[in-house]
Amino acid sequence: MILYLILIVLFKLIINKYFTHITDNHSLFRSFFCFFISTLSLFNSVLNWNNLITNPIGYTYLSTIINKLMFSYMLVDTTYFLFSNNIRVELIFHHIICIILYGLFYNKIILSFGACAEILSAFNWIGILYPNIEWVNKLFRLYAIVFIRLFIWTYSMIFMLKYTYYNYLAILFSVIFICLDCYWVSIILKNYYKHKSFIKKKLFHMPVKLLKINLLNLLKIKA
Repeated sequence: MILYLILIVLFKLIINKYFTHITDNHSLFRSFFCFFISTLSLFNSVLNWNNLITNPIGYTYLSTIINKLMFSYMLVDTTYFLFSNNIRVELIFHHIICIILYGLFYNKIILSFGACAEILSAFNWIGILYPNIEWVNKLFRLYAIVFIRLFIWTYSMIFMLKYTYYNYLAILFSVIFICLDCYWVSIILKNYYKHKSFIKKKLFHMPVKLLKINLLNLLKIKA
């Protein structure tokens, strides 16, 4: 585990070094890591889909790497939030649960599948590097919770049905994660209604305007 902790810390230091112009470069580090781990987790889940269905508490080399990386990341991220001015209680609670799970069951393939859920923060870098289009990331987070994370929590429970002890844990923690997701959805929707007119303008008016301009240009060329 120490090697994985060192890798995560080194990655954070690299982000801090090359993105000094970004005020919140820790969020950038979080987003880049979540993009990497969710992509790796998706690849592993597709590659070992049969094992995931037939033996979700089984072991694969790649799933162990993913789980150890997740454990190390959650530990580093929790430590940062505990000693920062920006304390997010719900996120620390989420991370502590993940530290327990990935620490105890670091060799289970089902947990590497669960790492796909980190896609929620995978595109936060868009809002950090390009604040004027942050609304795109907010909408993506909403869709990620509804269409991806809910699927992951539901199927995690289904995969574990035949394992009495593990199934109870899967149900308990899946319900906790679903409740946390509901809380994050409420925040996103609150921001949506606050900036509803702005988002509608970006989603509908801008594309229509661009389409009209392109059609006019096309007609001019033909003429």
